[in-house]
Amino acid sequence: MDDTPANPRSIVDAHEASISPARRRRLGAHYTPPELADRVVSLALAALGRVPRTVLDPSCGAGSMLLAAADALVALGVDAAEVPVRLVGVDVDSRALSATRSALDAWAEVHGVDAGAATLLNADALGGPAGVPDAELLVGNPPFSSPLNSDASRVPESPIAGLGPYTDTSARHLLAAVQSVPDGAVVCLVQPQSLLGARDAAKVRSAVMRDAELVGMWLTDEQPFDAAVQVCAPILRRRTGAAPGHAGPRSAGVDLYWRDELPRRVAFDPSANWSPLLATALGVPDVQPVEPGNHLSIGDVANCTAGFREEFYALAEVATEAPQGSDGRAMTPAGWACLVTSGMIDPATIGWGRSERSLGGRRMTHPVADPAAIDAVSARVGRWVRRRMVPKVLVASQTRVLEAALDRRGGTVPVTPVVSVEPLGGVVPSVPVEALAAVLGAPSSSARVALLSAGTGRSTRALRITASTLAGLPVPRDPGILAGLVAAWGDLEAAVAAGRDPSVAGARIDDLLGAGDPSVLEWWSSRIPRGSPST
Repeated sequence: MDDTPANPRSIVDAHEASISPARRRRLGAHYTPPELADRVVSLALAALGRVPRTVLDPSCGAGSMLLAAADALVALGVDAAEVPVRLVGVDVDSRALSATRSALDAWAEVHGVDAGAATLLNADALGGPAGVPDAELLVGNPPFSSPLNSDASRVPESPIAGLGPYTDTSARHLLAAVQSVPDGAVVCLVQPQSLLGARDAAKVRSAVMRDAELVGMWLTDEQPFDAAVQVCAPILRRRTGAAPGHAGPRSAGVDLYWRDELPRRVAFDPSANWSPLLATALGVPDVQPVEPGNHLSIGDVANCTAGFREEFYALAEVATEAPQGSDGRAMTPAGWACLVTSGMIDPATIGWGRSERSLGGRRMTHPVADPAAIDAVSARVGRWVRRRMVPKVLVASQTRVLEAALDRRGGTVPVTPVVSVEPLGGVVPSVPVEALAAVLGAPSSSARVALLSAGTGRSTRALRITASTLAGLPVPRDPGILAGLVAAWGDLEAAVAAGRDPSVAGARIDDLLGAGDPSVLEWWSSRIPRGSPST
């Protein structure tokens, strides 16, 4: 008979392997690898600066974080017999809790102690389960899922009025955690990187910063577990005192952890979003601020808009290939719209007709739509389409830098999530559409957007472009500078068309914008697509 104690980690692995994909999606649960669990626990302990009396995982799953905490406590000198008493696990999944109990029993057997004193509760941490002791250290990898999903219908009403409907369950766990721990406690929960800058997480970030101080942030561009999402781990310390206030315009700084590297101390503005921390980790340079009196915002002189679900599905439904003439060229019927997706846009180039692209599950090279057919699907979308058929700048999304291209004739219509930027009439100064294109294509504008929205794209290095973000970019008032931008944009278009390095024109644009900086230009130049456009 083999008396060798079971490997605690193998018990966790076996439970995770037994979960069906459907059940995993329903619970929003994702396996926490030992390396990630060890990293989160070590960062939280370092921030706490002492041995905690209680370590709580509010969504413990099969116990990966609690095992990491147990090992860490022993390494800090806690007697193994005392460790289980300090561990608390909560989860809605009773089967996961059974696996946690087995894993902790195996850990105790390895150390020759009794694990029965660990507290494991079958409850929902978002509902404030009774019987949970105060925890000086709260760590975990909470469920990742949108409350709009039926599988997340168990999420209770949020204590924060107006919390966005798209706010991820993991962010709600973070808020609940910060609000539940005693003063001075440390919270470190794995989160999707979208928490850093997503609009629907803004109220969570604001509420968290009222009650806690962000003392550290762990970031990576890798995917440490099976969720198709990039993650981070904010390290938060609950403020002391009965009436916590704002930290002021600047905190003492944040310890920034990138992958497994040693931390570096960086400045942090607690009144802003958290995206600049990721941008800093990725090497995005700071951009010189503009003088407000000399600038307006793009939103003051142009309409910035992007379609949503209804626009996308209506356009995808009626999209068809443009007929071809005898010479093989596409012949767009008069009044019809050429449909442009993000994949058809490169810097200073609209690649409609250059190669096949996907639209609504179909591959097309020359997608067009008859406005009358759009009206038949949705009169509202039909009106929206007609308003877009003006000279404008189209900006792609999920790109490494801003990729803006000019539609001088107004024959294109953007397909979600492409943003359309259309000059407004009757404003002073009147900003030519070419000048808008130059501002949107400027190296400094790409850096500004990266600093504002890092973490919200589909990957760590991708920019999720929104109409509101573009509307906030600065545009100069001076007519002479605007004229210079028109000429510089022409130079950029010519460089791209000829396959030349666009950096010279990019530098000229930034100089005109008062944002000339070699580090910004170098960063932009290293990321801008090269080679044949839209192939």
